[in-house]
Amino acid sequence: MRTWWALLLLVPLAACGSDGLPRAEVSDGFLDDKVVALTASTAYDDGRLRGQVVFVDAKGRLSSVPTAGMDNGRIVAARGRVFFSDATRERSVGATTRATPRGRAEQVQEALHVLRDGRRVSVYNVGFTDDGGYRFDVATTAGGETEVSRVPHMIYASASCADDRVLAVAAASPDQDTGPYLLLDLTARPEKRVLGRWSPSMRTEPPVALACDGSTARFTVGRTDGSGVVTSSAVVSWASSGSVRVRPVRGLKDPEFPYWTPVSDSRGLTGADATGRVWRVEYADGVARRVLDLNLKGPGNASTQVVLRHGLVYALDVDDAGRAELVVRDLSTRAVVARRSVDQAFATLADDGMSVTDLAVVRPAPDW
Repeated sequence: MRTWWALLLLVPLAACGSDGLPRAEVSDGFLDDKVVALTASTAYDDGRLRGQVVFVDAKGRLSSVPTAGMDNGRIVAARGRVFFSDATRERSVGATTRATPRGRAEQVQEALHVLRDGRRVSVYNVGFTDDGGYRFDVATTAGGETEVSRVPHMIYASASCADDRVLAVAAASPDQDTGPYLLLDLTARPEKRVLGRWSPSMRTEPPVALACDGSTARFTVGRTDGSGVVTSSAVVSWASSGSVRVRPVRGLKDPEFPYWTPVSDSRGLTGADATGRVWRVEYADGVARRVLDLNLKGPGNASTQVVLRHGLVYALDVDDAGRAELVVRDLSTRAVVARRSVDQAFATLADDGMSVTDLAVVRPAPDW
């Protein structure tokens, strides 16, 4: 039981290649025993982007795929492959490696979605434009080709939906950092991208993450007073038809919930706030209930990640001293399923100036 994490401690990283991590040998069945994949990169302002995708298998062995780097890079495990992006290409690893040129270089990624029909949608933060506005790029890859379109809005968060759309919440004007908001369909042609507009009755903090169930985007906003202090929160259900339902949340004031990507069903929204507390907000009554506390040692560390998958919470906790631990908890019982140190792996990445920016669960760990 759970021996794959124990074995991770026995991997002699120092004896591996010059970069400290063995190179992945990708072939048929490569992902069959992989449990977790991490993407790491230097920051875009470090002078030169460079990165690694690190795989951990069921026996605790590490292997890596070098990349050209992507600040805030995202990683997704879906359709029997692991998808990620680097500065110039949309990439994936399965039985083979695939790479599709993007046609333009990007440096900062905000989201990556893999749809059931095989399309992948990457969202990139380009930054301020010469006319004082703000711009994002959306790269859609299908059939071995990538098409990039521009979005002249500040995109706060996005999520993939069951109907193979990617819904996003954005600022209504390019230079705006708070409501009113737009609901965008990032899979639609630019002229048909805007699905709705919502003007809150009060000043709000914009969402930092959202989920989608069916064809409805779910997220929370913090309501602020004139000085910017959050006084209350609300959960928003915004359907692709354009209809908006807002319900006050009781028991939650943190504007950064959910901070990491949440999960949603027809009854409620579950996610972790910036300090590592997992909450569930019921749509029916708006009551926020704390599910569990992850007791993160490094909630402010750039490499700390929290992912909810398969009824488990995977917390990659990196403290300010660089000590790294991966803790897996059962959402229903709150029990710790596994807790193992991964200090050596993160020391290797940190020595090359990289931070872990996302975590993907390839498959639940065996024998759990």
